[in-house]
Amino acid sequence: MMPAFIRTLIASFFICFGASLLQAQNLPGNSADIKTADSLFKIKSYNRSAEYYLRSFAQSPATRTNINLLNAAKACTNNQQVDSAFAFLSVIVSRKPRTFYNAIVHEAEFIQLWHDKRWQPLLAQMEKAKKRFNASVPYELESLRKERMRMDLTRIDLARKFGTNSNEYKLYQDTVVAKDAVNALKLKSIIHTYGWPGPEEIDDNGVESLIYLYLKLNFADQKRYYPLISTAFKKGNIDAENYAIITDRISFTDKGIQIYGTRPGDPVINKDSLNYRRLAIGLNPVE
Repeated sequence: MMPAFIRTLIASFFICFGASLLQAQNLPGNSADIKTADSLFKIKSYNRSAEYYLRSFAQSPATRTNINLLNAAKACTNNQQVDSAFAFLSVIVSRKPRTFYNAIVHEAEFIQLWHDKRWQPLLAQMEKAKKRFNASVPYELESLRKERMRMDLTRIDLARKFGTNSNEYKLYQDTVVAKDAVNALKLKSIIHTYGWPGPEEIDDNGVESLIYLYLKLNFADQKRYYPLISTAFKKGNIDAENYAIITDRISFTDKGIQIYGTRPGDPVINKDSLNYRRLAIGLNPVE
């Protein structure tokens, strides 16, 4: 259960700030306010930056993203609005976004919060969430992958016994499709909650399972989440081989051409520079 102090801070954020700012401001809070707040923060106008963040949050719930809340907390901390800073950080922590914990713990602006009595309970809540993450997510991912692999073996066995045109095979194929749809929902939930976790968070088996399930998504979803793949590769959370396979699948399906040559027989863009591209990401050249 969420600690009482975090519930109180979150309530104060949505009630106090929301009510007061709705009365104080005539202009609607929106993404333009967020951009203004970001710009003001960069020039160290922390007071005005905080005002724009607060106004936008109070009038436009869609702007209360984790990154905006984090930036607002930094602005408020620098402006000595400590209560507001803790309120924003508490909302982030309540959402259990694993990828934001390091930013909270190591952000230089928050050093001045370390001596506040609310800091240690906030850290404790993050540690508790991290332990739940480390224990549950890898297990769920690996369980989904193993079950799906068993279904593939069953499907192959049915094809051998009855043929791919048999009722037995077609009925089981429907079961596989339905299972993929359920797995897709579970995978999206994990991604939306935690981003794309790396091996330090879910170990190598967890990452392998994550990639396996990603490749079972329909193409539209694979393309939608591909930016996460690219970012994960740059961070070292996906190996070069899997990155190249996924990239070539997206490129070939979308444009009919591959980039890294992982699909034998399919067209490759600028084939003369193929090995340079492979070497650039850590793959061996092809003959």
